[in-house]
Amino acid sequence: MNYLPYIAGAAALGLAARGRRAVPARSYHLSANKFDRFTQQQAQSSKKQTDLGWHFGSKQTAFTAANKLYREGRVEPGDTVYLYEVALDTRRPLVLAEGRMGSWSASDIVQRIFDGEYEEEELIRMGFTVEDIYGYDDDDGPISPSGENLKDLSWDPRQEQSETVDWLESRGYDSIEYENTFEGGGFSHIVFRPQQVRILNVTPHIVPAYAGAASRRARRSRR
Repeated sequence: MNYLPYIAGAAALGLAARGRRAVPARSYHLSANKFDRFTQQQAQSSKKQTDLGWHFGSKQTAFTAANKLYREGRVEPGDTVYLYEVALDTRRPLVLAEGRMGSWSASDIVQRIFDGEYEEEELIRMGFTVEDIYGYDDDDGPISPSGENLKDLSWDPRQEQSETVDWLESRGYDSIEYENTFEGGGFSHIVFRPQQVRILNVTPHIVPAYAGAASRRARRSRR
């Protein structure tokens, strides 16, 4: 049985480059669960936001997810976690800056697009519309393909998630690319649809005792 290497999480703020990078032939994802295929990512509760899609990155960044799983109470030292080696079908990722605490909910992503590093002219060149930009500024948008104002959906994270994915796809994007400094560096991708993910290999690993200790040290250092 493999034991996870000790890789501490990195500091909390990073900025993605504007130019997209070629998606690696192999990407990785760590999970507490074993499964044969990825399913559609969605909020587990109609009241609680979750990330817009599955995250994939280098093997190093995947291993740091063990500490996150421990903090969430999903694994304990000695438990088995699973490293997924995958091939991604991402044709046009949207390059965004990483959030301060690594959050990628639908509302976080929309805010990052319009309040982030891109100027209005650049957003237009990227495929966003004048209505998107001014609608966001006036709280009247952006408007999803079904006619929903994305800013009015915070009461239902499941619908907000679905409508935001549809809106991004209507603007020509099938994923998000960001520089993953929060989990140790390198570029990661958020994939919207499970059909974009092909599992190549699944490797079990044991969570070592120091994974939990690292999480506790990180929490104490932030106090």
